[in-house]
Amino acid sequence: TWCVSFLPILLLIMLLAVFRVSTARAAGVTLLLTVLSALVVYKADIQLVLFESLKGVWSTATILYIIFPALLLYELIAASGAIDVMNDTMRQLSPHELFRILTVGWVFVGFLQGITGFGVPVAICVPMLVALGVRPTMAVIIALLGQAWGNTFGTLAVAWDVLVQISGNTALLLWILNLAAGALICWLYDRGRGLRQGAVFVLVISLIHGGGELLVAQYNASIAAFIPATVAMAAILPLSRLPMYRRAYACEGSPMMVRRTSATGAEKPRGAVWLYFAPYMVLILVTVVLLVIPSVHEALSRWSVGFAFPETRTAYGIVNAATAKYSPFHPLVDSGTVLLLTCIISYALLHGRGLLERSQLRVMLSRTLQ
Repeated sequence: TWCVSFLPILLLIMLLAVFRVSTARAAGVTLLLTVLSALVVYKADIQLVLFESLKGVWSTATILYIIFPALLLYELIAASGAIDVMNDTMRQLSPHELFRILTVGWVFVGFLQGITGFGVPVAICVPMLVALGVRPTMAVIIALLGQAWGNTFGTLAVAWDVLVQISGNTALLLWILNLAAGALICWLYDRGRGLRQGAVFVLVISLIHGGGELLVAQYNASIAAFIPATVAMAAILPLSRLPMYRRAYACEGSPMMVRRTSATGAEKPRGAVWLYFAPYMVLILVTVVLLVIPSVHEALSRWSVGFAFPETRTAYGIVNAATAKYSPFHPLVDSGTVLLLTCIISYALLHGRGLLERSQLRVMLSRTLQ
């Protein structure tokens, strides 16, 4: 029975990594095998398969509610031309290439992880890193490293309690992970020289990330990544003023980068530069109002939605307890609601200022659905 329980996981890995089968087909085949093994080996009845599958559908729906507006926000930002403007602003902020990579791939990724999770920071920041000249595969690796320290908190600290039970030094361990991630990004960029060039940046940001997380987690684990990640975003400006980051630095032979011949100059912004950063300002504001202010968060958290499920059991005596409200969904304080409100407000603002046309909305929605 142990081998059969492991088989679907092994099959999924083999289909995706070895045989390169599409995700949809691999998942479908694996699901079919899982259902068959449940019925044949574990003597589960149809009712168990049905109800546990419906639980999976519900869990998927709540995650998609976060992923959809996150991708829509990216499409909105990209359609307005904000990514090009932000990259140009980054180059003006510092001629130091590693500084820019760390800012997007560690600081900004960590900020988004503190709000959303579910891979949203990777989906938004990887294209920004690619626009900075980072190889696509390396862009994914950097984004995954940069957000790893906040994974425990990205879903409003779902995993935090479990880690606390395992180790009382959880926040300290995550601080070590955070410091290692920043250092590793520097190493991947330019080995030892990259470590020396990024040392001050990494130490300061890690002190804010790790030290802030260690402090805030004692009071409110739900925002233990968001608060220090926001402070770290604010620290970028004074760091960019340091003499070492005012000097041009780029590793020509870096395996992380793709050197392209620069084309004609970037298109000039069609409005004030701050407008292109407005969606992220709105994101911070909505997050603070809905998630950070205790009285507001507590009041809005009282309403939840969920479905009742009866008890199910297998012939081996494995019991799935009955629940009156399985995995309750709190729509007013969910990360998806934060992102959805951000999309609505940002579209209204950018459309009102002429940076987005009404005809682009259908295209953005279509690309997000796809």
